Amino acid sequence: MRLHTRPTVATASLAAALVALAGCGNGEGEGTDTTTTSSSSSSSSSTTPSSSASSTTESNPDGATAIEVVKNFEKTTNDLRLDPMKETGALGAYATGQAYKQRTFTIRQSREAGESHRGRITVVEATASRQSATSQEVVACTDVSARRSVDKNGEALPSPFDRLERVYTVEKSDGAQQDGKWRVTAEEATSEC
Repeated sequence: MRLHTRPTVATASLAAALVALAGCGNGEGEGTDTTTTSSSSSSSSSTTPSSSASSTTESNPDGATAIEVVKNFEKTTNDLRLDPMKETGALGAYATGQAYKQRTFTIRQSREAGESHRGRITVVEATASRQSATSQEVVACTDVSARRSVDKNGEALPSPFDRLERVYTVEKSDGAQQDGKWRVTAEEATSEC
């Protein structure tokens, strides 16, 4: 049981604010403009996603889009974990490349091992930083406390954190014969948030 949730949330908020400030005023044309979104979250085991408020800045209008892609990526992953009959191809609407391969492999591996899942992972706070005209980096704090996983014998699979920070690369496919949509191309779990 974790007794210091409030300071962690404050620390995560402070870290997000520092990330946002770090992207300001770098003097480069392709700099890192930021967009932040957050949601209120409680520690109840409700599986209903929290509502969120998004903000955009004129200097990074695609930031809100990138954050929404990350939220849909996580929502679709949740749906696939909760319903083992759903095809993993649905993830292709929000991910491609390494991120798609990594997530679909993990989901298939979990299914083959006979694991089952209850509850959802939710994005509670996210910041998007513009890397280029077609690339955003999204740093998100995900709440994993409501998710419960069990192995084929019904034994609980431990989760080391209640909240986990993940860094996503979200890119727009704008080349010839591409659809122009934003998708997660890479992700990495970095630390507790």
